[in-house]
Amino acid sequence: MSDFDICYSSLANVVIARGDTHGTFPDYMKQIEDKVKSTYNCVSWNPYPVDFWTGKFNPAGGKDASSVTMAANYTNFLSPVEYMVSQSKLMYNAGAYLHWYWKYGCSRDDFDQAFESVSDIVTNYKEAVR
Repeated sequence: MSDFDICYSSLANVVIARGDTHGTFPDYMKQIEDKVKSTYNCVSWNPYPVDFWTGKFNPAGGKDASSVTMAANYTNFLSPVEYMVSQSKLMYNAGAYLHWYWKYGCSRDDFDQAFESVSDIVTNYKEAVR
């Protein structure tokens, strides 16, 4: 199965508009919200999947600088993380590079706890998008 066959979901999104000196950004918020909802496959249980933050001034630019940034809590990170964990476990079980970790005080419990933590995150995300 390729990434093109997988339907990803967004748990939450934020659109940040800076430098709206004329106060016109709110006129476009509904249009932007509809576009984000249709593009990012928002989960059905979140009644407000798109949040907006606006600022009259843009601290990163000059007097007339403006910018729009969007951040999404999106599930497309799951496949690479699952792959990374499976590869890491293979290397761990083979004993690869472990002497470096033992040298600096890490233990098997540290690895077990890390694998469990990442596995819990993946499981929780999968449950959240059902």
